Amino acid sequence: MAVSSNLRSQASNSVLLRTRRSFDHAREAVYAAWVTPEIVRRWLFVSPGNKIISVQIEAHLGGLFSVDELNNEEMIKHWGHFTRVDPPRRLAFTLNVPKNFHGEARIAVDIAKTAEGCRLTLTQSVAGPENAERIWQGMFDGLTNVLQGRQAFERL
Repeated sequence: MAVSSNLRSQASNSVLLRTRRSFDHAREAVYAAWVTPEIVRRWLFVSPGNKIISVQIEAHLGGLFSVDELNNEEMIKHWGHFTRVDPPRRLAFTLNVPKNFHGEARIAVDIAKTAEGCRLTLTQSVAGPENAERIWQGMFDGLTNVLQGRQAFERL
């Protein structure tokens, strides 16, 4: 179940987004999906029509990450650094995607244990595209599929 709030300040073009998703998987598995390159390449920034070319992750405080995506023959680069790493509870990182938005987003991912598995809460602040909530929810759909052993999306 998704619960979200998306507020945008028109004056500063900053975004405050908080969205949640429950998973029928242990929080350790969901956390691993954020920091394990082989899993990340299967769902993060994946869409039906693109291809993830490379993923590099240094999952420690100050560590860098990058994801290169090929979309309609155009390379889209995503990168940032980790500002908090607290397995399996919390990750925080910066996110830069100049092709999709100006500035540097701040992302916090909190993963709480529940009786059924876990609940992920993602908070995005400072920068991001207008449709950030829809984009994250689409990626969480893909993550759900990957955690269940399927492809994130059917390919076009």
